[in-house]
Amino acid sequence: MKVDYSKYWDRVKFWKDIVENKDAFLGSSPPAVFVGSSFYPRVNIGVLSPPTHEPNAGILDNPEEWYARRSSLSDIIDYRSRMIFSRSHVEDVAKPEGKVLDAMQQLAVSSKALDVEIKLSRRPSFAFEFDQHASPIGNPAPVENIRVVDNASVLRAVDSAVSDTDLKTTDALRYLRDRVPIYNISKILSVGLLGAKTQRRVVPTRWSITAVDSNMGNLILDEVKDYPEIDKPMLYRNEYLYNDYQILLLPRKYQFELVEIDLTESVESPNIGSDYEPYLGRKTYPAETAGGFYAARVSVLESLSRMKRQATVLIVREVKPQYTVPVGVWEVRETIKGAFDKSPIKFETEEEGFGAISRHAVTGNLWKSKSSMYHSLREQMQMVQFF
Repeated sequence: MKVDYSKYWDRVKFWKDIVENKDAFLGSSPPAVFVGSSFYPRVNIGVLSPPTHEPNAGILDNPEEWYARRSSLSDIIDYRSRMIFSRSHVEDVAKPEGKVLDAMQQLAVSSKALDVEIKLSRRPSFAFEFDQHASPIGNPAPVENIRVVDNASVLRAVDSAVSDTDLKTTDALRYLRDRVPIYNISKILSVGLLGAKTQRRVVPTRWSITAVDSNMGNLILDEVKDYPEIDKPMLYRNEYLYNDYQILLLPRKYQFELVEIDLTESVESPNIGSDYEPYLGRKTYPAETAGGFYAARVSVLESLSRMKRQATVLIVREVKPQYTVPVGVWEVRETIKGAFDKSPIKFETEEEGFGAISRHAVTGNLWKSKSSMYHSLREQMQMVQFF
């Protein structure tokens, strides 16, 4: 998608002079860490923090709270523009070491913001990197020295999983699933603190987010497949940050499809993609919807698990032109999760559900052209009617 954050300049320019004039500071990390993926296995790593002590620093890296507050794109850019990305690098993700990594690991396991003392080798540049997977990262500068001033507050479950160097990563995720927020888990995995000792390594942030979403989804799916099917077709809807979601559940065995229609570059000729997972699972990466596929899937599966039901799931996502900057797949995860807090529209037939999606969608029936699930279900219904 095309990225344009110029319209938010008036909101963030206040921070430019503050950020660009700092080369040494004591600041509060939310906590927030980042691992890049370029030049893997040699990767950039670092800590994000404002250049001042902030008693409410947690809001700067808290997607669940952003959604709860209905923070706007402008709000989120403002949160992220306050922080400096104090960065270094590791030569090999399998053999990471250094003061910056030590600080990142202390921050990643903490359940509260920590003050960090940082000396930069040069002042930051006020600039942003936007990514479809992770929250915006800005104001990079090479770090000369870093020290975590506070003591981390570590949940017992986190301490147990991190300390157990015989525990495989999948087992660690299973143990942490209902005990620790998914965002914290991806940070801990990213800084190399989960899994058996010989398998631990630094994981790029965008990869750790997708890995946790994917593996958590698989764990929940194993349970969901044992539940009975829902009784009737149900349609859930929600919109946030100019992303509109329609989630149709059908009374069938589990299968899942995400159709994304991107109107940010052209309303007349939008980009459209989809990925599908059958009952037995998929073996390839969802190339057209990428990390959004797993973020959507884990949120739906969490909701089905709470219902103690399984269903065929069709999601149609329309990305409106006003979504001018990507903020990460957390938006997919939280908006879909929020949809299940609302009452669904119930139908007598699947056709009624399909029709309701088209009537609500800005692009009408366009989603049908890309939905392999829709065409497959239509063929099945026609076969049943024929016999």
